[in-house]
Amino acid sequence: MAQPTCGETAPMTCTSQQKYLYVVFSHTPCKVGKFIRWATHNTYNHVSISTEADLRTLYSFARHYCNTPLYAGFVQETRMRFCNNGKVARVKICAIPVTYEKWSETQDILQRMLASSKSYVYNFFSAALYPTGKRFRLPHSYTCVEFVSELLQDAHVCKSLESDKNYSIVELEQALAPYEIYTGAFPHPDQSAPRIKDHFGRRQGWRTALLLSLFANLELLRLILKYKIL
Repeated sequence: MAQPTCGETAPMTCTSQQKYLYVVFSHTPCKVGKFIRWATHNTYNHVSISTEADLRTLYSFARHYCNTPLYAGFVQETRMRFCNNGKVARVKICAIPVTYEKWSETQDILQRMLASSKSYVYNFFSAALYPTGKRFRLPHSYTCVEFVSELLQDAHVCKSLESDKNYSIVELEQALAPYEIYTGAFPHPDQSAPRIKDHFGRRQGWRTALLLSLFANLELLRLILKYKIL
C-alpha cells in the first residue's frame, strides 16, 4: 500500500519500501485485560511492537500461557493472543517510519532477546507501582509499556518521546498519536497461519501454573539480589 497516513482506518497490507516499526495498543478480550483496564482506567491494557506490516509476529512482555498470569516474560505474540471466545481485541496501531538501518538494528535486538528469552522476566514490581507513576528499574525485567517505550527511546526514532521519561500506556499512546494509522478490531485475526508456534492457549494444570508462577517470582528476586537493587 502507499505510505501509511494518520487517521487511516483500514487494515494494512504494506508493499512500500519504507520501513516502519509498528506499535500496537490493545484492549484484549480476557479477564486479565479487563482487570488491568479497571485498575488503571485506561482504554488499552497492553502494548506490543512489530517490525512486520502484517503483524503476524509481535513482541512484548506478557504471560506465557493464558491461565498463568504470574508466569510472564519476553514473548513472541501471534493473533491468537488477540482473540478469545470469538471476541477480537480492539487495537490502535501506530506506524513509525525508520531508516533501514534502524529497522535492522531493532530486528537484531528482538532476535537477541528471543534467543535468551529465559533470562527475561516480567517486572511485577513496576506493575504494582503503576498507580504511583513510578518505575522499579531492573535489568532484564520490564512491563509491556516499559519494554516498548525503552526500545523506541534507545532507537531515537520518535522526536515526541523524551529520552528518560517513564511512560504509562496512556502517555505513550499520546506521544505516538502523530503516527496513528488504524483503530479498530485486530486486522484479519483468522487469516493465514502464524510463522511461529504460539503456546499461549495451552492451559496448564493448577500445580504447574503454581510452580511456574513461583519460578518467575524467584527469578525476579534473583535479579534484585544480583543487581543489588534493594
